[in-house]
Amino acid sequence: MKFHTVVIIYNPNSTGPSKHNAESLKEDLLERGFDGDIQLVGTKFAGHAEEITAQHASNESTLILSSSGDGGYNEVVNGYIQSGAAATIAVLPSGNANDHAVTVGTDDFISSILTGNMRRIDCISVESTVEGKPWKRYAHSYAGFGMTPSVGKLLTYKRPGVLLEKWYVLKHVLSFHHVTLIIDGRRRKFTNLIAAIIPKMSKVVKLDEDASVTDGNMEIYITKYVSRLKVILTLIGIGLSGVASESRTKSYTVRTVRPILIQLDGEVTRIDADADITMRCESDRIQTLA
Repeated sequence: MKFHTVVIIYNPNSTGPSKHNAESLKEDLLERGFDGDIQLVGTKFAGHAEEITAQHASNESTLILSSSGDGGYNEVVNGYIQSGAAATIAVLPSGNANDHAVTVGTDDFISSILTGNMRRIDCISVESTVEGKPWKRYAHSYAGFGMTPSVGKLLTYKRPGVLLEKWYVLKHVLSFHHVTLIIDGRRRKFTNLIAAIIPKMSKVVKLDEDASVTDGNMEIYITKYVSRLKVILTLIGIGLSGVASESRTKSYTVRTVRPILIQLDGEVTRIDADADITMRCESDRIQTLA
């Protein structure tokens, strides 16, 4: 199918190349002969990318691109799914880790746009309560509890450079204790609990090599809390050789004891205490470039 409209969403206040990449892609598409409408749309506030996406998501001849990292693309995914999901979406990698683009993205971005080469992939839905109200969001790559969202929130707040980022992460890892969740009626302590459909996180952490965005399943990764020293040794091992999944499933439910942070891709939210959290792999929910 040929795209008649390409909407490229970028963050003009990004410390990365969000705007530059958006402008460069427009120039490259025009040079390669794209004869449709190309719109560059800058975001003005948090959540704006979701609103912009919702305005265009119902048109099947429209391609919506997020010139961003995983967090910005998460907004596009949510605006897309909750507003019709007829269009095609993809991420133009412009962030730090770019986990989704690295593992799912097309090898020839511009050719895929010009030829209308598409495929359908899975996503993860998460349902719970936030501030006493029903809450449902979607993740294109993973949902995580424990150290993962804790570090994510820290980096979002601090917004450090590359060297300071490594220092903040190390310092936080050394001071982090655990989170408590109820699984199958039992209280359990974790350093990390992650549900993912991609085989790699944070550029270098290898997950299950059999993980797929098209098999209708997600992999569950658990780092149990035993002692701080053993957690540190475990995390070093994960960085060197990766981590094996504990299970592969279509859905997974946990219950909170206290309010807890959850990270969906790059976005962090606080979920209520005494709340069920149900994660599901939703098959073929996203139409993207191939």
